[in-house]
Amino acid sequence: MKELLNNEKRMALYFARRPYDRCYVERFDFSFCRRTPVDQARGKDKTRINELFIMLDTETSKSRPDRQKADGSYYDNDNYIVAWSAAFNVLGFDVCTVWGDSPEQIIPFLTELQETLKGNRTVIYVHNLSYDWQFLRKWCYRSWGDPVSQLNTKPHYPVNIEFSNGIIFRDSLILAQRSIEKWAKDLNVEHGKAVGKWDYDRIRHQREPMTDDELDYIECDVLAGVECLAALRKALGVTFASMPYTQTGIVRAAGREAGKPAGAHRLAKACYEKGYEVYHLLTEIYH
Repeated sequence: MKELLNNEKRMALYFARRPYDRCYVERFDFSFCRRTPVDQARGKDKTRINELFIMLDTETSKSRPDRQKADGSYYDNDNYIVAWSAAFNVLGFDVCTVWGDSPEQIIPFLTELQETLKGNRTVIYVHNLSYDWQFLRKWCYRSWGDPVSQLNTKPHYPVNIEFSNGIIFRDSLILAQRSIEKWAKDLNVEHGKAVGKWDYDRIRHQREPMTDDELDYIECDVLAGVECLAALRKALGVTFASMPYTQTGIVRAAGREAGKPAGAHRLAKACYEKGYEVYHLLTEIYH
C-alpha cells in the first residue's frame, strides 16, 4: 500500500511539473501516456481503465452559402469537419491539447493513443455526441468495425459507444445537462468557452490555416470540458470506472447510498421477486 501511494505521488509530481502544450496532431508527443495511471482490473474481463479525462470536439462548416429556393425554403447544405481538438487532463492537471483540420486524422491518432496507454479501455468524452457522431461514425466503422456495445437514449442519441479495441465514446452533455459554457461557470474551472472567437457563418475548408482566435476557441472548448469532468469526479468521490453516464445516474447513486443503512436493496429485491406485475408497478411508480 505504501509503495502504491508513493507511486501515485511520483505520478502527480510528474504531471504537476510537466509544461502544458498545444500542438498540431503531427507533432503530438505520446510519451506522457506511458505514465498515466490505470484503474485496477475489475470483473472477469479484467477491465483496466486509463485514468485520464479526454474531451474531443469537432467544428464543421457549410459547403457553400445558403441558397434560397423560389418558394422561400433553402437548398440542402451539407456540413463537414474542418477542425477538431482533444484535451487531456491527468490527476487534475491539464497536460496538453492536440488539434487537427480533417476527420481522417482522428482515427489514426486515437488508435495510436490507445496502443500507447497502459490500460485496455480509454473513455473519450464528446459534448453532444449525437452531433459529432454523424461525422465520425463512417471513419470509426471503416477502421475499427462495428461497435461491440452501444447505449442510446433515443434511436439517434448515443450515450456510450464501445469498440473492440477498447476505445469508448461517451456523451458528456447528458451528464452535465448544460452547455460547456454554463458547466464551466457553474463548476468555476480555470478555462471557459472562448465566446465570439469562431465565426459560424464563414465557409471554411479542410487544411485551411486557422487564426489565433480560432485556435483559442477550439482549445478552450475541450480544456473547459476535461476540467469540468475532473471537478465533477472529485466532487462525487468516484473512480474512473464508476463515473456515472448521466446526471440521473448521480441521483440514483445517492439514492442507493442513502438506502444502505435500511437495507433498501434487499427490500427492493424481495418486492421484485413477488412477480412481474409487482415489478412493473414499482417501475411505473419509480418513473
